[in-house]
Amino acid sequence: HCPFCGVLARQYWHPACSQTDYGGYYRVKHLDFSTCEHCQQTAIWYDNKILYPSTTGIANPNPDMNVTSLNLYNEAREVYKHSPRAAAALLRLCLQELCKQLGSTEDNLNNAIAELVKKGLSSKVQKALDATRLIGNHAVHPGTIDIENDVDIASVFSLINFIVEKQITENNFIDDLYNKIPQTEQDKITKRDK
Repeated sequence: HCPFCGVLARQYWHPACSQTDYGGYYRVKHLDFSTCEHCQQTAIWYDNKILYPSTTGIANPNPDMNVTSLNLYNEAREVYKHSPRAAAALLRLCLQELCKQLGSTEDNLNNAIAELVKKGLSSKVQKALDATRLIGNHAVHPGTIDIENDVDIASVFSLINFIVEKQITENNFIDDLYNKIPQTEQDKITKRDK
């Protein structure tokens, strides 16, 4: 699985090389690069251990996220071990981008969630959205939630993946399957439901 996008994809491996003073090249021992066929991101390895992106035990992002959300999620993964509060703030930004992907036109995150609720968002997904929003807010602005002691920021990564799974991945699966039904049958269903 790619350490960036989380997709099971072919990785293209490249040894690290350095130029000599004489115009030639030599291989840098134990240093390699892998490039994901799916997302084209490049990881850095030393002695068969990944250096970049850092691995934190945090789940890979759901690959159905848009690119901006995916990058913010991965940035949050990178900083998590150094600053859980910074990771929570980045996940809040990730959530704001996800709301746009889910169809919200609002810039204010609270209003974006309200808009999605009016469009029929399930209460479980709404709770995941609001929990992520509030934890991210309190990571930046101290308040009633004690980020250091009350909240496991690692669980917020799971909330983001849950939102994507419920709102995007499951819908894509159903749409893909439905689109395999012959058009004549789809037309009958449309006519039936009018």
